[in-house]
Amino acid sequence: MGAAIRGVVGGLASALGDKGRRGFRGATAGTRGYSHPRRSTGPAHLSYRPPPAPPFLVSHPTAPADLLQAIEDYHTGFHDRDWVKVAGAYPYFDQSQENRAAALQRQFLGWNYGRWVYVRRVDGWWCEGSRACVVVRGIEHDTGDKRAPARNEETVISYGLRRFGSRWVIATWSQGWPRFGSAERLAERQPWRDGWNLAEAKRRPLGDLVGRLKRQWRRWFP
Repeated sequence: MGAAIRGVVGGLASALGDKGRRGFRGATAGTRGYSHPRRSTGPAHLSYRPPPAPPFLVSHPTAPADLLQAIEDYHTGFHDRDWVKVAGAYPYFDQSQENRAAALQRQFLGWNYGRWVYVRRVDGWWCEGSRACVVVRGIEHDTGDKRAPARNEETVISYGLRRFGSRWVIATWSQGWPRFGSAERLAERQPWRDGWNLAEAKRRPLGDLVGRLKRQWRRWFP
């Protein structure tokens, strides 16, 4: 019961996204984010494939290439199921890279399976010494479930990065969705949004938030 309560609290924090970022920093390295280990898996479950678009495609990057490399490796590895690449971009320094890769594979092909991000824009960035932050924007594809169809939504993710040796790695992240009012919506038209059949805000933000939590709850307890 305690684990279920923690999962619900984590789900609420994730759904609040950037609006709750001042008190919640997303999933740090080595944590399980907001999904729940009771989510069912199986051959049919893992046969689902997301849209075949490039996971990282930024036309006019404004951030230095070495900062973006970790984010690109993370999402590319995630889509390709190259867990060693994902572990290199998002390490947990209490584990070897092999153990971290195995843990990520169990996580993302198990109870946290069903969401993919397609990065399309850099909203902003800063770098100071061995710390940096990059805010990216793109599309999140969700598989849905038996009661809700698959859907695409605009999403904004803030990545906290740390320098590790000669490269940058992801240390923490937080996520928001303009649809829910937890991230800023850009005023100007964004061509990369075309063709995704995005879910738009047609209801009150609170109703959308409750809907997201209900869908996540059905995944935890099918």
